[in-house]
Amino acid sequence: MRAVTRRRGAARGITILLGLLAFSLLAACGPSSTLPRRRVVEADIGGWWFRRYQHVKDVEIGIQGNPADAHTAVYARDSAVKAAAVAESDVAVVFVTQYKSRKGVAGALASLMELLSTDEGYKVARKEIGGRRVMTVSQGDEAWAFWASGRYIVKIGGRGVRKVPSGLVKRYSAIYP
Repeated sequence: MRAVTRRRGAARGITILLGLLAFSLLAACGPSSTLPRRRVVEADIGGWWFRRYQHVKDVEIGIQGNPADAHTAVYARDSAVKAAAVAESDVAVVFVTQYKSRKGVAGALASLMELLSTDEGYKVARKEIGGRRVMTVSQGDEAWAFWASGRYIVKIGGRGVRKVPSGLVKRYSAIYP
């Protein structure tokens, strides 16, 4: 009787071990929750070719007592690069501002939106772009999308860009939900 009990115990232990191993393998194949090393995607995204990275110390949205730095990526439309005729409207910029903590981040973004709409004359609206709810800011031939994600603010768009690139928003919203 003892031998049968030991075999059942060993079989149960092996079953649990195999189950944990299978779970670990499945988890490893899922989407990564890690951020890009330099906080922006340094690769082509859809029809946008990655062109340049820059680390920025002077951030656009400062928060008292919550230091930050920013990372930027510049992308160009693949068709314009291939034609060797890149115009301002063919360039999009991504800014990812990283704060020390999430304290005050959403409020600072809301304050900026109010300032831009009242004092600066920008058109500010809530929209869905690339499956993500964002605040859009536009004026003339300039368009931007903003959102807060924990201790980050993401800004995507550019001058000469009349429509914020949805593919960039979709990719970045997967990293910064």
